[in-house]
Amino acid sequence: MKILYLLPSFNLYGGGARKTLDLANLSRHEIYVYVWSKGCVPKEYESFRREFAGAARRAYEGFHGRNIPKHVRDLLKIVDHERIEVIHAYFSFGETLGWILKKLRARLRVVVSFESSLDPGITKRLLLKHFYRRIDFFIYISEYVRREKTRIYPVLREKAGRIIYNGAGKRAATGSFLHRAEGNVISSVSGLNSGKNISTLIRAVSELVHNRGHSDVTLLVAGDGPQRSELQREIDDFALARNVRLLGYYADVGSIFDKSRLYLHSCSLEGFGIAVAEAMHHGLPVIVARAGALPELVTDGESGLIVDPFDVGAWADAIERLLADDQLCRALGRAAQQRAQEMFNLEAFVQQHDDLYDSLPS
Repeated sequence: MKILYLLPSFNLYGGGARKTLDLANLSRHEIYVYVWSKGCVPKEYESFRREFAGAARRAYEGFHGRNIPKHVRDLLKIVDHERIEVIHAYFSFGETLGWILKKLRARLRVVVSFESSLDPGITKRLLLKHFYRRIDFFIYISEYVRREKTRIYPVLREKAGRIIYNGAGKRAATGSFLHRAEGNVISSVSGLNSGKNISTLIRAVSELVHNRGHSDVTLLVAGDGPQRSELQREIDDFALARNVRLLGYYADVGSIFDKSRLYLHSCSLEGFGIAVAEAMHHGLPVIVARAGALPELVTDGESGLIVDPFDVGAWADAIERLLADDQLCRALGRAAQQRAQEMFNLEAFVQQHDDLYDSLPS
């Protein structure tokens, strides 16, 4: 079967692109990819594009901004030339393009993957409610996302859909990690925006360093975003230049995991949390926020710890508890790894997608 994925970009720092690359590498179907923007700096873009070109049957680029007619013109050529059978769309712009393509080529089957639970606002909501009536199948990456999406769009309760948890694995260490970090290293892989709630982690580290005598704690944050300058000012204000490091987008996440004793994920709106699953595959004990889909990934006290997302003292307590108890760390890490292998397995993720494509009505 021939599947065409509609993605914002080849940017492998984003979950949708990374999952699509995994499917392109491992699926038994023929995977094609169309992106509508670059979404990253030119050097990274070229590197990511080459990875997709090597994995997918073909990777197409359509840099027309929000000019829908031009995108549709290019996509119709691809659909007809490649004899595409299924469109798999991400995000509202991709969903819009998928709906239009189905209107113009009725034989197409369209699948939508929901990556987040966010409400796009009343205008988009009204349009998407109409579009969703013609979509063939919906994939939700967690029960939380399904619950929120069906609340926002009641029409989805009548449509075929299922939960497919993201697949993950152990990140390979490339050896490019150059930052020196001694003592008790803790880490987080996260965008730097308000929903990711990194400020709470910075404040928890300040509590540990300045009030509890843990001057050897170092928090590494891999990721970037609009709050970077604000967060750096907070680090400076709390005199934490030696204890908190914002690494920006970082390819060698595997080495960061290898260097870490704990993994932290403080997001208050997480639709899944693929970095959590990757850390679990590494056998790291994890501490996550009691918010979004994160409690679906971790069983509190068995495969990790769950704390209130905005309670600085609770984060400091949980970090301090694990750093002081090697036996508990090892037990939580082993249980986390086992849970990740059972629930967030890359091969099972690909198999579920392949089976779904096979099951779509003609």
